[in-house]
Amino acid sequence: ILDVILRVHQIKEIQMKKLILLLSLSYCFTQNAELKVNKKGLGFEFHTMPQAYTITDVSDASGYGIFLPIEHGQFFIEPYFSRYQIINSYKTGTTTYEYLDRSTTYGIGLFLFQMSSNNKSKLYYGLRWSKEDFITEEPSTSSSGGKIVSEARPTLTSPTIGIEYAFFENFSFGGEVNFHMMDYERTVDDDTYGVKSQALMPRFLVRFYF
Repeated sequence: ILDVILRVHQIKEIQMKKLILLLSLSYCFTQNAELKVNKKGLGFEFHTMPQAYTITDVSDASGYGIFLPIEHGQFFIEPYFSRYQIINSYKTGTTTYEYLDRSTTYGIGLFLFQMSSNNKSKLYYGLRWSKEDFITEEPSTSSSGGKIVSEARPTLTSPTIGIEYAFFENFSFGGEVNFHMMDYERTVDDDTYGVKSQALMPRFLVRFYF
């Protein structure tokens, strides 16, 4: 258990370093570009976190996130939908078992934003609200073997701060940090229990504006 906790903390530290590095690199490309204002757009998320948290072998992994940024005055709203799926493989002797890890999320973000004096970057801060539906499978520790199936439908309230930089007039790269707060019921096989959880998570996005 201690090894898993240490690994999770190390992964979080690496992801935060990546966020700082990518934002720094993107700033180098903003000198000849400006962000559109009062525009609508389409954004895509890089799904790096679910794969990073997988400690076992991954035989199949896929994921995507779609965002719809809409600006109105000094406000910025962003409905979004995301989904990822991972199949973990465990091998015992000559037998290989596969276990599913899947999540579907939909929600909306509401932010205030501030443009830089040259319109090349945008700082935004506010709140994301989302609903998640996930299922995970893991090997049973009982002598009879089998799977432990865990399901939950948590509601996430996430204070968020982000930075967006323009590569070109209609294209930007950005990153944000979400502080997820969850209070929900989780079902493991036939047992249900309450869960309270908090997590600080980075997110990377590209956005195209029309």
